[in-house]
Amino acid sequence: MAGPGIGTAHALDVNAALGSGNPYGVNVGPGSGPVAPTPTGPGWNLVPSLNVQELYDDNIALAASGQERSDFVTEVNPAISISKASRRLNLLANYQMQNIFYAKNSSSNATFHQLFSTLDADLWPGTFALGAEATASQALISPTDPVPLSNVSISGNRTNVLTYSATPRFQHSFGQMAIVRAHYSYSVVDYNTQQLSGSQTSEEGTSIETGPDVPGLGLRLSYNHSRTNFDGSQDVIFERVLGEARYPVQSKFRLVVRGGYENNNFQFGPTVQQPKGKIWSGGFQWDITPRSYLEASYGRRFFGRTIEASFRNEGAWTSASVNYSEEPSTISSLALELQPLIAGPNGQVTQVLAPSLPGLSAEVFINRQLSVTLGAHGLRDRVSATVSRSERTYEFTGSKETVTGVDASWNRNLGVRTSAEVSGYWQRWQFVDGVRVDNLWEASGALIYQLGRYANTSLSVTHLQRNSNASADYSVNMVSLGVTVEF
Repeated sequence: MAGPGIGTAHALDVNAALGSGNPYGVNVGPGSGPVAPTPTGPGWNLVPSLNVQELYDDNIALAASGQERSDFVTEVNPAISISKASRRLNLLANYQMQNIFYAKNSSSNATFHQLFSTLDADLWPGTFALGAEATASQALISPTDPVPLSNVSISGNRTNVLTYSATPRFQHSFGQMAIVRAHYSYSVVDYNTQQLSGSQTSEEGTSIETGPDVPGLGLRLSYNHSRTNFDGSQDVIFERVLGEARYPVQSKFRLVVRGGYENNNFQFGPTVQQPKGKIWSGGFQWDITPRSYLEASYGRRFFGRTIEASFRNEGAWTSASVNYSEEPSTISSLALELQPLIAGPNGQVTQVLAPSLPGLSAEVFINRQLSVTLGAHGLRDRVSATVSRSERTYEFTGSKETVTGVDASWNRNLGVRTSAEVSGYWQRWQFVDGVRVDNLWEASGALIYQLGRYANTSLSVTHLQRNSNASADYSVNMVSLGVTVEF
């Protein structure tokens, strides 16, 4: 359980930070679109672009069968990407203004803003660093209402969300014997809806651990405290102190034991145990090969037994990862951790309204999350697939929900200028112990043609369908033709 470090955690890049990948897992993935960087100084890249699309949607309001309304939609989306990468400063800012115009429903014309920006500055090398992030995007309000997967659908089940955070980090080494770290973080999540107007979170943490010159047993002691204030609701407090011991059985295999105490405070129901008590876990860390790693542990917390597991493998042509975790969480935590912004086949920022996230509520829930991702690539093909399952138990109402999803895509270069992509997604959402079950299906195909060094065009076809035992069925077909130009 490593604490925040000092310096740059990873190199920031316009393509790498906003890439294609699994849109419903809303994880930022590797880049795929063409980039035409314009140097404006040492290490600076500036990429303005314009995307224009014409779409036909046969169910623009996600209505039930027999009540569909079709419409032609025009999108005009100017965007800009700014990045700088250096030894002490990494900066990335991607902004898009999405302008949507309807031929038959002009009263629904709208403008949406999408922003992903991050900063990592090593202000005092090896001692003091600053991280900051700001985002603007759109989010679903309730998963039980019709679920739009983009901003094109005319829907009241969507809201704007703004997030920003700043985290100063301090580190001091006592030679090679011990390392002390401390951090403070302040973050804001602001929803533009009455269901959940926003929250502010302050977090502080500190740790001390043995350094590389201490042979044998490795020790670490940490303390973390966070308070989230939801507008109009009781504060959510997470607090714990934790000790960790790592024993190297071999050079690549370590036994890990953790123990401590947590004293959390949030609103919980009469049948739920108080969110405080002892923490303990035991497991191992195994550096299998230079490209493979496995970590697993078993323990207990206030909500019962806990299992944590992580595996990753990177091959020359393949990759695989498996992650499982059990943690108390809030919708604000997920909004800060997961950014539903990706880049399409031509690299422009694209908004995805992730249907697997919970509805907007200030309630704390225990989130049991499993994710398995497999990938492979060759000279002309790239294949990826993700299987995920989330089980959420709400601490106040006691309600439960389970979301299972499968997402797969296949990209193929058909020629020097032409490429194709086929993708599919399936999700099953079980509400309140299976009383309501929704199945969501999405399939799409796209052809992308490179017009020149800085321009491309794309043609895509999409089908979306939801089947529900609560009479909430609908289906949508969409055809889109677009052009993107970078300047």
